Amino acid sequence: MLRAPLVLEPEPIPADCLADFGKLVEGWFGLAQPRRNPQVLERRFRAAMAASGYSDPREYVRDLARGGLDSPLANTVAELVPNRETSFFRDVEQLNAFVQALHVRQETFTGEPLRVLSAGCSTGEETYSLAMLLLDNLHLFWGRPIEVCGIDISEKALDRARSGLYSPAAITKAGAGPDDWQNRYFRLTRDGYLARPLLRACVSFRRANLVDPDSLAQLGEFDAVVCRNVLIYFDPPVLEQTVGRLMERLRPGGILLLGHPETGFVTNLDHLRHRSGDNVWFVREEGP
Repeated sequence: MLRAPLVLEPEPIPADCLADFGKLVEGWFGLAQPRRNPQVLERRFRAAMAASGYSDPREYVRDLARGGLDSPLANTVAELVPNRETSFFRDVEQLNAFVQALHVRQETFTGEPLRVLSAGCSTGEETYSLAMLLLDNLHLFWGRPIEVCGIDISEKALDRARSGLYSPAAITKAGAGPDDWQNRYFRLTRDGYLARPLLRACVSFRRANLVDPDSLAQLGEFDAVVCRNVLIYFDPPVLEQTVGRLMERLRPGGILLLGHPETGFVTNLDHLRHRSGDNVWFVREEGP
């Protein structure tokens, strides 16, 4: 009689190691979601430890803490811990309302590029979506050059975004974008859908950390900041601090757009809140 192969359960991760790991992840990247869910926290811990070549949890946590935020170990955590769920034209009704709201704020032609920050951009689908919507509505913005800057903590995700290459599955699961956007802004190649030069010229990507003020300050000022479905993984105090930093990146009169779930957690900016139907955004005050 054949016996089923013996499956050895992995050694449990000590609770103090998990707790210390969760604190580092939250302190460095603002991400509280792994700490809130012990099973998620342990899975991410094991993945990061294995990817870094460690087998001893205590040794791993010790070296991770000693290395600090800019260490290779922390970079591995940045690659594996965040949720990377994204798609083209996600919640596109909100994005369309955002484009119209941004149009209202652009009263005169300045000659300067229209700069939009796509924060927590993952592999770039939202960054390209914003660029396509703005290009399709260029007449609303006096023909200003479009610049959409995507930022994320994962260099691997950013490399994928910079490539401009997406699988047919990524195109298929997209929301309802502009007419024939797949062919107007991408071309089908043997390797997948590749962004056309017109679209690629409008976007750029760089590594930045939402909870690091210096990292954000280096980006300059923007007419709008879009940060959707990222801050839901932050605890309320860190969320509000991060929103404050993003507001500082706006030019006077600029717009901050958050995801629907996150907007309700922002309680300190009610005087800057604007609404159109179910869509809410925040506007930085004009003047000094």
